[in-house]
Amino acid sequence: MTLNRWLMVGLACVLASSATLAQRGGAAQGITRGAEQPNQNKWNAKGPWGKTERSGPLEAQRKDPFKLFDNVSYVGLQTVSVYLVTTSAGPVLIDSGYAQTTDWLIDSIKKVGVDPATIKYVFVTHSHLDHAGGAARIKQLSGARVGLSAEDWSVVEAQQKDARQASNFPPLARDLVLKDNDSITVGDTTFKFYFTPGHTVGATSVEFPARDRGRSYRAIVPGGLGLQYAPEAGPSFKTSMQRLKMLGPWDVALGNHPFLAPKDLAEVEQELPKRGNGPHPAVLGAA
Repeated sequence: MTLNRWLMVGLACVLASSATLAQRGGAAQGITRGAEQPNQNKWNAKGPWGKTERSGPLEAQRKDPFKLFDNVSYVGLQTVSVYLVTTSAGPVLIDSGYAQTTDWLIDSIKKVGVDPATIKYVFVTHSHLDHAGGAARIKQLSGARVGLSAEDWSVVEAQQKDARQASNFPPLARDLVLKDNDSITVGDTTFKFYFTPGHTVGATSVEFPARDRGRSYRAIVPGGLGLQYAPEAGPSFKTSMQRLKMLGPWDVALGNHPFLAPKDLAEVEQELPKRGNGPHPAVLGAA
């Protein structure tokens, strides 16, 4: 399936609530996939990720990190993506996982040879707790700038004031506001931001170069590919997906859940050690 077709199929698909996997002793346990999941709805079943979407208990989400590109490591969870992008001026995180899993995120960053205290930026694609919750601890540890759109900063601030959300959103003052079509250059790497609301009111997609064996590929982390809540968000979501298609072509699309990608990152991880001199399994090409 091409990236463009994948994005268009996404228009009709609804992503169920954030899911998790179990992992014990290096082997995932207690996994439910696709239609076996009690929370999967018919739209997800029809999506390109329908058979690979998975869930499990939060406490079992821990996952070993792996190097995805020469400058990109996957340091996220079994079902929620976090990407570490290394630059000549320091590392950058895209998303931050749950507040409750930040210790695991910090351990994963260390395992790929990066000191978490050196992180320069955390770019958060949207305000859901599984993507924004860990940002406060990372900022406290490293002094990193944390960026969201103005709209999603407002959502985070409202959630912080809700006593029921206290454990999900630790105190984090509004910091960097990501604006549509802005860019931030960190050393040898430029990150570009596109306002793509729908999944949340302020979802922001992040573009950056993914480098592999001397080549650079145009990569995108979409701001969110599921419609979870009010149906009035539908038109915004559709417009945003059409915009991502028009902003292409893209060589690489990295979902903020590992199964929300043209190719499941679990499959990419398995193929990387076997590629030899072959193409990178996550590079599908502009077409």
